Amino acid sequence: MAAGRAEPRAGCSPRGRWSCEFAFAWFNDVLLPEIKRCAYQRSFGTAWSRFFKSRQAYAYSQYLDEAFVMRDLRERPLLVEGRLTRSIVESVRELQSFFYGASAERYFIRPGEVDALYEAVALAAKAARGYVGYAQSKLEIRADVADHADLIAYIYQYVRSGRVRANSGAADGALRALLEMLNDSDEHLDGADRRAIVDSLIPFAQMLDEAMFVRRHTQWC
Repeated sequence: MAAGRAEPRAGCSPRGRWSCEFAFAWFNDVLLPEIKRCAYQRSFGTAWSRFFKSRQAYAYSQYLDEAFVMRDLRERPLLVEGRLTRSIVESVRELQSFFYGASAERYFIRPGEVDALYEAVALAAKAARGYVGYAQSKLEIRADVADHADLIAYIYQYVRSGRVRANSGAADGALRALLEMLNDSDEHLDGADRRAIVDSLIPFAQMLDEAMFVRRHTQWC
């Protein structure tokens, strides 16, 4: 199958192995078209058969196009080389969805990691966006919070007193509160606050990516 040959080193790693991207492209652009061509030629290889059975030949060609489709099952990781691949709002949404689920309960959250999420909520609250009462309830702060300034003060007090729980439920609540304070946009954040919020998300992004990696390699085995 001469058409299926690839350059020996094209897309290969230093050890001679194909990358996922190169393998996917080769299957999709070289191998599958050649298989379809061989299958079609076996059934309608002569001009006579294609002429007198044109309707069947066309239908079979359409069937092959639909049957030989290679789906890309890869999921883009949330973290690449220590950087988020989505916006802050998109990242928080994805993380919140993950930490709401039961699968997140098996991951060990280090002391201080949820504290950092709480402090990220305080940074986002500086813009006075979102509903304070909702954020307060998700952070489990039981106090008379009048406005965003009060919320910020109580968050830091809550963190300093060591009352933040280090588990997936507390992380889920903090992420919900952060979404509320961002109010669908991170454009109002200054550079320092943006970096601090991103830094608070990194450990949780690592947990999510690890979970997605495990799921991919168990679901399709």
